[in-house]
Amino acid sequence: MAVFNRNREANNKLSLTSPFGGGKTKEKLTKVTKGFFERDRETNNDASFNSFFDTGISMKGTLDFRGTVRFDGKFEGEIRSDGTLVIGDDGVINAKIKAGYIVSSGKIVGDIQAAKSVSIYPKSKLKGNIETPDLQVYSGACFDGNCKMVGVVASPDSLPVIIDERIDYSEEVIPSENLEVPKKVAKRPVPMIAAIALLSILFLWLLFAKVDLGRFGHILGFYAPKELVEQGLSFYNAGQEKEALAKFRRASFMNFNDYNLHLTLAQSFDGLNKDREALSEYKKVVNLNGAYREEFIRFLIRRDMPEEAVEQLKIYISDNPDNIKSHFELVGLYKKMGNEDDLYLEYVKLIKLLPKNEEIVTDMLRIELAKGWNDKALESYARIIKLDSGNPSIRLAYANLLFVNGREQSAAAEFSALVKLLPGHIEAENDKGFGYIESKMFPNAQQSFSAVLSNDSENLRAKYGQIMLYAKMWRIDEAITEAEKLLQLHPVAAPVLNRLAWLYYAKGINTEEAIKLAEKAVAINLKSDKYLDTLADLRYKNGEKEVAIDIIKKAIEINPTSAYYTGKLAKYQAE
Repeated sequence: MAVFNRNREANNKLSLTSPFGGGKTKEKLTKVTKGFFERDRETNNDASFNSFFDTGISMKGTLDFRGTVRFDGKFEGEIRSDGTLVIGDDGVINAKIKAGYIVSSGKIVGDIQAAKSVSIYPKSKLKGNIETPDLQVYSGACFDGNCKMVGVVASPDSLPVIIDERIDYSEEVIPSENLEVPKKVAKRPVPMIAAIALLSILFLWLLFAKVDLGRFGHILGFYAPKELVEQGLSFYNAGQEKEALAKFRRASFMNFNDYNLHLTLAQSFDGLNKDREALSEYKKVVNLNGAYREEFIRFLIRRDMPEEAVEQLKIYISDNPDNIKSHFELVGLYKKMGNEDDLYLEYVKLIKLLPKNEEIVTDMLRIELAKGWNDKALESYARIIKLDSGNPSIRLAYANLLFVNGREQSAAAEFSALVKLLPGHIEAENDKGFGYIESKMFPNAQQSFSAVLSNDSENLRAKYGQIMLYAKMWRIDEAITEAEKLLQLHPVAAPVLNRLAWLYYAKGINTEEAIKLAEKAVAINLKSDKYLDTLADLRYKNGEKEVAIDIIKKAIEINPTSAYYTGKLAKYQAE
């Protein structure tokens, strides 16, 4: 039934103290309750009214309406309707009123005409003349004016269903002793029993199913969402968690668009540790008002829901791309989930905001090395060295990666810089060895490389130096043997691939295999003119003259001042 005249004093007495004990939970519960009662009432969730004009609303003019309208604000002018006008406790009406039914708990100044009935509740004040077929003035009401009873009094069935909670309806009715039950209805037939059962099932379905009852909710004995939430909070503050949860769940099943109510439900479910219900309500909140997305994200992270948190953080970051905190939160979630690919993409975005953050670059480097993204890893190494140029271990790792990827000149420069930082480093002896090769001091070069390998038997650069030494001394077979061994240990080392391909070419053997090795070396470093030169020689030897010409032209583009390459091109073209 519709309860137009609710006792608001009960609502104002609701406690703001949490039933969940002390600490943060209690503080949070107080926040939930207080937040609900202090929010502006932006929507009318009373399903029994066509329109609702709440406190704080002030209007002037002429009001025409159909159905039922409730006024808790102020109105001045004229009101005309065939429906029902309800003036709430805080309603102040200064107007000439003509309506079907008039129900007042507030103040009215003006003459009124009611085609059906006028009801003046306790504490209500009415100053003006009344014209109606039916007048009800309750004890405590104040009426100053004249009343003219006109027309035929409306039958009780035609009156609006208006129940005042302050009136006692407990008077017992004793039936007459002579009352007899007609034989025709003494026993209810089977169809009637079936109909009653179906109606009962329908009632239960409406009660528990997710149905928007609209204006019929009050008639069937249901409450509007806001009323259910208020009742739930009352139980909540009284420590009656089970009863509070029942009210909150009933409210959550209804369809409404008040984000404040959804937020209160979300916070309440969270306080009751009902994660599934809280998640559902928070989703409704952010769909209606994205300003609460951050609170939703905090809830998801706190409740360990990483997938949902990632989804919401992505939306938030798309709207706030410069929010560094949110980027780091997303990074933390990706790490927790073990999602390296998305973690790396987030690092790429974050490093643009924090280009000097060594921790980010270092973790990016870790992922790049694990994925085999050598070009990206070289860029990350270069960034770290700019941030920390005095770190010898980083510089050594950078130099070795440059060497493996065919950046031999850049690698040599980094090895030299390392030796300057640590003059006694073992790479200083390798530098000497390559210097001796250039000076054709082959015995000295052998001593240097042997000294390195005696301390570090797996030193890639020293082993490669020995292969170079054998090649310069034209000890091709020994060079091929050492190169094949080294390639088994380092199958993607570009200098070794290129050197073995050239040794096969020099020996005149394994041409097809040599071409494959040379192509792998070129694929690793497309900007090496030396690797292109080796591949051009092999293609030319294999009878692919036009292909060889195209390849040597690419070498010339990289090193246009080389007379050697221009001479080779002329040779290919002439032949």
